[in-house]
Amino acid sequence: MGSTRSLLKDFDFTEKLKLQLRAEAFNFANLVNWGSPDAGYQDLTTTFGTITTTAGNPRQMQVALKLLF
Repeated sequence: MGSTRSLLKDFDFTEKLKLQLRAEAFNFANLVNWGSPDAGYQDLTTTFGTITTTAGNPRQMQVALKLLF
């Protein structure tokens, strides 16, 4: 599994009111998890033994703005 990284910054407006800016990246290193190789050996297709799929998610990023009160 890939790693998750987060950055956040808090902005204090009053004692009870805060704005939080957050950026997160999932699978930060964008590591590939390969799928299973083709096992169609009965018909001896040209894709026998090749890996044509990935398992898991690619890098995903999100940015959020949260108001805390």
